[in-house]
Amino acid sequence: MNLEINLKRPYGVIKHNMSTENIADLIRLFIEKDSIVLFSFYERNMNLFDVNTQNFISERCVFVNSEWVLPWKESIPHWNEPNQTPPKIMWFSVMQKEDIIKAIEIDHLFRCIVLKKDSDFKQHFNVLFHQEYYP
Repeated sequence: MNLEINLKRPYGVIKHNMSTENIADLIRLFIEKDSIVLFSFYERNMNLFDVNTQNFISERCVFVNSEWVLPWKESIPHWNEPNQTPPKIMWFSVMQKEDIIKAIEIDHLFRCIVLKKDSDFKQHFNVLFHQEYYP
């Protein structure tokens, strides 16, 4: 396995050739006893997925907002809302390894956050994302 971690303020970059299962294990390292991990999903894309996937996301949805959590603006998706806000984002909780793998399979270029249970969304303390990497 090839793994390189570059920590920069205010984010870190992981370059790897790991399996989805190994990525899920890595994400689980960020989950503390009293915290949860939330993956993002664009609400407008819900109809592009089968009913089982739609239910998986909907049943685990904790927040729906337009909060952009990455530190750079060039990665913001196409604006389709008034007042220059990003599209509605569903943030759904996955805690078990199998569910994290499913969330990654839904969107391999995922974004997720970690926050304390019962906290406000803006109190997230880790932002993790997977970006395409070309060596």
